[in-house]
Amino acid sequence: MVFLTFLVSGTLACSTSSAAEPGHTFKTPTSSKSGEIDGVLIDFGYAWQVQDFETAVTLAERAVELLENSSRDPAIKHAIKHARAIHKLANAQQAVGLLEQSEKNYHTSIQLIEALDGNYASELTRVLGDLGLFYYDRSQYQLASEAFVRVQHILHRAGGVYTLEQLKLIEWLTLINIKTLRPEEADRLQRFSYFISIRNYGEDDPRASSSNRISADGKDVVSLGCQELAMAT
Repeated sequence: MVFLTFLVSGTLACSTSSAAEPGHTFKTPTSSKSGEIDGVLIDFGYAWQVQDFETAVTLAERAVELLENSSRDPAIKHAIKHARAIHKLANAQQAVGLLEQSEKNYHTSIQLIEALDGNYASELTRVLGDLGLFYYDRSQYQLASEAFVRVQHILHRAGGVYTLEQLKLIEWLTLINIKTLRPEEADRLQRFSYFISIRNYGEDDPRASSSNRISADGKDVVSLGCQELAMAT
């Protein structure tokens, strides 16, 4: 199961749950509400890094609670932090199997960002990408595809139709088409991916040929590896 934050142009971290490592002391509340929120978010990042997802859920819930009850000045900065905290909570809930709550919070985070900055806000790419992975992991391929296509539209608007940032996204869309027995569309996406690569890198660059690596059964997706992911606060 994939349940770490979606990276558009990078790879995806993947992991299984394990106990938290010793050596980190979770912070106690400070006199400053803002300082307490930041401390909770830092602790969340640590708990996530060591795959202590139960603690991550508790900390994300606390962060959301603090943000909902704290001053909203400056309003924009507060709203962004609130949306990100709910996104983190959705990630953590997915990791521990609280799927109904997780799905709801992904959508809540998306709605907050849209209300703040519109339907093409760059902030949406991570949340929509994670929502797409959520649905992909449940074999809800149509919903996954809709989320990924929304990310692609945002990337096109920001960086143009041939932006390199969409390559990993195209791999996921290709896999969806393989799994839903649509080989023609999967082939079209692979050709588009290759065209983007040679347009940006040149035909002789090995990075161009490496972008066309999904086999017919969808198993050879070597560019979707595992790496550490730092959760932005």
